[in-house]
Amino acid sequence: MSPKEHLDITVRGKDIFGASFGERAKLTAVADSEVCLSMWRPVAEHALVEVQFYDNENYWLQGQIMKVTKHLDGTQTVRVKMH
Repeated sequence: MSPKEHLDITVRGKDIFGASFGERAKLTAVADSEVCLSMWRPVAEHALVEVQFYDNENYWLQGQIMKVTKHLDGTQTVRVKMH
């Protein structure tokens, strides 16, 4: 994945506790049909999420979390394969 300028996007789905969420995340990398996000919400691998790249956009892209990497500051790097 190639690093890109940070871009805020919206992600919604269910966290590791089963609670629905919708929150801002930072897009950190893009490659083929995958995106890499930095977010605070604890999420599980293989969970389904929806991603919206522009605030005024009506379209949500569906994706599946492929890998979650936790960091010491509490953030996570989340790799999402877009469908």
